[in-house]
Amino acid sequence: MALRKTITHLGKEFQAYAAITGFPTTKKLKTHEWGVNEEGNPVLIPV
Repeated sequence: MALRKTITHLGKEFQAYAAITGFPTTKKLKTHEWGVNEEGNPVLIPV
C-alpha cells in the first residue's frame, strides 16, 4: 500500500469509506483538500 495517494483523486475506496462514515465528499473547500495520511486515513490538508 502506498503511503501517499493523490490529493485530487482519492479513488473508490475513499468513496466507500466516505459512504460508511458520512465524510463530506461533495463539499468543495477553498482552504482545504481531502488527502490521506501515512496510516491511510482521510484528512484535511491546507492548500
